[in-house]
Amino acid sequence: MRLLNCPGSHAAEAATPREPETPDAVRDGGTLIHAAICGDERALAQLTPDQIETKEKCERLEFEAASKYIDIEDGSHSLTREERLWLHNDELEKIFSGQPDVIRISHERHVAVITDFKSGWAGAEPAEQNAQIMALAVLVANAFDVAMIYGIIVQPNAMQGPKVSVVEYGPGEIVTAERMLRAAIAKANQPDAPRASGEWCKFCRAKLNCMEFQSRALAVELYGQTSELSHEKLLTMFDHWTVVKGMGAQLESVLKRIIKENPEAFAGKLRITEGRNMPTVDPMKAWGALSEMMAPDEFIGCCKVSLTGLRETYHKNTGGTLKEAKEKLGRILGDAVTYKKSEGSLERI
Repeated sequence: MRLLNCPGSHAAEAATPREPETPDAVRDGGTLIHAAICGDERALAQLTPDQIETKEKCERLEFEAASKYIDIEDGSHSLTREERLWLHNDELEKIFSGQPDVIRISHERHVAVITDFKSGWAGAEPAEQNAQIMALAVLVANAFDVAMIYGIIVQPNAMQGPKVSVVEYGPGEIVTAERMLRAAIAKANQPDAPRASGEWCKFCRAKLNCMEFQSRALAVELYGQTSELSHEKLLTMFDHWTVVKGMGAQLESVLKRIIKENPEAFAGKLRITEGRNMPTVDPMKAWGALSEMMAPDEFIGCCKVSLTGLRETYHKNTGGTLKEAKEKLGRILGDAVTYKKSEGSLERI
């Protein structure tokens, strides 16, 4: 949670206008999956087979994990999804909010289980180290009559870290967590609240105007000008780069908006180039036009087949569950599908 790591980001974001969001497959897919889990039929209809599989995994893993702490089968507990909860000050003014993906509460046993879904490939911090789960636990403790809270992170696609992690908050831990959260909120509301750059900068819309964030970019540039880089300097440069590498898309979005609103804003210095016409070939029409000029195997060699597209069509035509369709299609295709392992990405350890 950025507020704990960078108290000054709260005021900085409040003073920064929101830019129109550029398409992001991972973010947009995650939003659809979350909405589908909440029962949104329109979102469910838009999911790809892979996204449906992620949704089903999230639901199964959440059910299995929560069942260890609450008797779900007897139906005596309450269940809410995506409910916004608020923390209040002594004057009952709203000062902080959060929205757990799932809250299950056994009112008889005064036990709550909260779950946060992560549908992407990047692993989140385990629940016991996760500030977001800590804040959600505080909100649940203030909203409901519970004495024990279990916080769960479910991330079925994570390339690193556990698929499911759990943290336990008893009465003492809840009190400590609330003190930490309220102290962070009070610090963030100070006029001179400090800022600090780190991984939490990724989703902060104020980073383009933030000197702490820009210092990371400057550090990358300065290190890059060094003729001989030691291993330690390379690691430091990598740490800075992981923070600033997402700045480009946001900067481009801001500049494009300015130029569209005022084409002369950067006259003679910067412009938006004309978009390229990206070709799309209809395979049936192409074969009809070329069938007398090349052999079928030559034409097929020029075509790329989408495995995701095949799964979608096969599932639609055969019915059944997505998992069954995926397994049957795999057996039918056999060695027609080959896999090439990609090169791994860099990860700090």
